Amino acid sequence: METSQMQSERTSSTFAIHDAESAPAASRPFIERAQKRFGMVPNLIGLLSESAVAVETYQTLASLFSRTSFTPTERNLVWLTIIYENNCSYCMAAHTGIAKSEKVDEDVIAGTLVDPPFEKFTWKKGQQTPLKPDPPFQRTANPKGAAR
Repeated sequence: METSQMQSERTSSTFAIHDAESAPAASRPFIERAQKRFGMVPNLIGLLSESAVAVETYQTLASLFSRTSFTPTERNLVWLTIIYENNCSYCMAAHTGIAKSEKVDEDVIAGTLVDPPFEKFTWKKGQQTPLKPDPPFQRTANPKGAAR
């Protein structure tokens, strides 16, 4: 049996995709939060809900990232570029939808779907510092007025 087939079988037979009724009690508040936010429970949340700690960690990190000084466009650019680099078509589809719901410009979204995405203003593998972006993505100062 091929490794990928074994992994697929192990994953599908080991992890359930939970909803509010099937999730462990400790995970239900996180399922409900996702249902309220998205109008449905994304499969990733359903999978992570097998462990309340895992789903809480995921939602907490997402919440913390949303509170940074990045604009919605910048946050989505980060997510979509990471997803592109990890070659996850499921995540790309999900986060493309999220980007659209957050009113990210279609050209920005389309720019993450090319090879390589936004090469001018993302890190290159092995590079120690990011390249400076060209306008309109270049920021002059963060909201607190401190230089970047």
